[in-house]
Amino acid sequence: MKVLLHGATNGSNFGDFIFAAFFYRELQERGIDARFYENRKYGISEYFRKNLNYSKTWSLQEIEETDALVYISGGYFCELPGPHSIISEIKDIRRYLYIAKQFMKRNKPIYVLWVGAGPFTNEKFSKLAVEVLNYAKVITVRDEESKHYCESAGVTNNIMVTTDTALLIKDFLNDYIKPSVDIKEKKEKRMVFHIDSNKEVTHLIEEKIVPVVKRFLVNHPDYKLYLSADGVKSPHHYERYRNYFKEFDPIVYVYDNPWLLCKRLEKADVVITT
Repeated sequence: MKVLLHGATNGSNFGDFIFAAFFYRELQERGIDARFYENRKYGISEYFRKNLNYSKTWSLQEIEETDALVYISGGYFCELPGPHSIISEIKDIRRYLYIAKQFMKRNKPIYVLWVGAGPFTNEKFSKLAVEVLNYAKVITVRDEESKHYCESAGVTNNIMVTTDTALLIKDFLNDYIKPSVDIKEKKEKRMVFHIDSNKEVTHLIEEKIVPVVKRFLVNHPDYKLYLSADGVKSPHHYERYRNYFKEFDPIVYVYDNPWLLCKRLEKADVVITT
């Protein structure tokens, strides 16, 4: 059996990578030939390939011999808030929904599993997303809010609210992380601060969160501050957050290996994220 996996797999996001690794290994261990969707612009990224040690390929010419399309966990069945250009909307359609239409044309099953969905605000994307969801053989979402958004947008298919896949993968991570991936033990307590590259989010962090963290560090000198991203970022993003906390001489974790970030988070005493 051959199954095509698709989701937010064309970047470097930590959470999306872990979801991809989880689905891929679970299917492989069950004897299912799992492949990731790929095309020139929106398929599996080189970052995912490298860190999954994934060397397989898939092309549209193989769709007839592919048994099903599985949308893996992630929050990509939605749109970002605020106005969107028609170009951005078309890109989202091509990134996530184009391949679903190809499976639907051939009457092949689609499974949408543990996703975050909605709100459906952009007309073209929403119309096609609802069409895909109403066609899907199985839909599971990670929260009641996602179910509400889907039903409000016109999804009449059965929607099961289960859980966020992130709650299921602790044992998977313990088994999967390579023994060679390790970090040195240190005596101080560790606070890992998640940096964000979005301008609006960064402004809110600077205004609301940074002052509180600074007060905490002043009152708890036994903590050492570590800065980390959850995706590949430009150096100036790290430098901006380093400057926020320069009096505490923070250590910067430059994100380039999701398995190493797993170990770093495991060693943390406190994690600050948005």
